[in-house]
Amino acid sequence: MRSIRFSIASLTVAVAVVALDIVWLKSLLVTHRPLFGFAVEGMDLGLFLMASVLPFGFYLILTRGGEERRFLIGFEVGGLAAALAYAGVIVTGMPSAAGWAIRGKRAALLQPQGSAL
Repeated sequence: MRSIRFSIASLTVAVAVVALDIVWLKSLLVTHRPLFGFAVEGMDLGLFLMASVLPFGFYLILTRGGEERRFLIGFEVGGLAAALAYAGVIVTGMPSAAGWAIRGKRAALLQPQGSAL
């Protein structure tokens, strides 16, 4: 069985990303203010996972080639598009919907509005 080996550069990227994640979480837990200025507390967590994964993909784009590189470019573009769409929805028009999600209430579209007949 082949052992897994990591370069020092790969470990440096991993340590840097984890350190920034810890600072981000500590800031969110201590100050209770969103880092990106979202209206509702806790909406940063929707970007947390994507912001943690995308740097690894970007690093691999720089170090790999061929088919893997094409897949990683697609992954990065899709991830950035999803993160920007999420941030756009939260900032522009859905703070009330985000508040419903946090408080555990059902959205108005899912509630019955009376008889269909």
